[in-house]
This record gives sequence, structure tokens and C-alpha cells, in this order.
Amino acid sequence: TELSKRLAEDAVVTLFGSFEPILDNSRVMKWKLNGDEVTQWLELSEKLIHPVAFEGKVVCVAGQRRSVYGWATYETLEAQYVRKSKILTLRFQTSLFGTGLPDSDGNPQFTY
Repeated sequence: TELSKRLAEDAVVTLFGSFEPILDNSRVMKWKLNGDEVTQWLELSEKLIHPVAFEGKVVCVAGQRRSVYGWATYETLEAQYVRKSKILTLRFQTSLFGTGLPDSDGNPQFTY
């Protein structure tokens, strides 16, 4: 998933706070966060995203609609701020973590 937004540089620096950029020069600033850092940066209470669209193959009984409750997790976030245009671009990479309705502990029934 990719998002772009025009922001002032001080707002971007505040947004990334304690995360050090991997590149910071007169043209661009870049950050790369791992899955745990993305969860921390977004201030999420859990690491799993659900429900998500499931695009794999599904076996269904005749007459039933395809329905899979999917779970995902953040892999990385790559952020780039171009100083001249003042555009911040965020690229989130996620991966399928599991499927199935939440169990009694709030976790997916099947994990990959």
C-alpha cells in the first residue's frame, strides 16, 4: 500500500520522532521501519491487521459464497520525504499471517 501527502518538513520530522533516517541529505529523507517498529510508530495495541482481503484459492460447497477471514502483519514501512516538493510517500508492505475467525484469545485459528 502506498500513500503520498504534502507536508511541511518539521511535521515529517515530528511524525518520525525517535526513528533515525537511513538517508538525510539536501534532497530527501528516508526511513525504513521493520514490522515491530511500524506497530510502535502507528501506536497500535496489536501487531495483527484483521480482517483483510484473502486472494488465495478457496474450496467452497456448491451454492456457498467464498468467505475467508484473513489476518495480516506489517513487514516493513519505507518512507521518503522529498524536500523540494514537500511530498511524504509511505510504502507499507504486509504479509498474510493467518486465517479464520478470532479464537477465545483473539488470535487467528490458522497461522502460516
